[in-house]
Amino acid sequence: MIHEYRPDRKMYVVVWELEGEPRCRFSTHAEDEADAISIAQSFFAENPEHDFPGREGMTVSVHDAETFFLERTPKS
Repeated sequence: MIHEYRPDRKMYVVVWELEGEPRCRFSTHAEDEADAISIAQSFFAENPEHDFPGREGMTVSVHDAETFFLERTPKS
């Protein structure tokens, strides 16, 4: 999927977790957190071959991509 940069959007990471363990991450440009979830849900609806079992019953969280990756980068 090709994303066109738009200044009114920023990068988000949508994370699905099961029992506190991350199972899937989906990165996208979106207007806000709700838009990021909507884009991710639409992607899986349009591309069922990329969907994964149990997604509907998992906990979903949305993170600002820059913060998300900075928090997970090992510090030296």
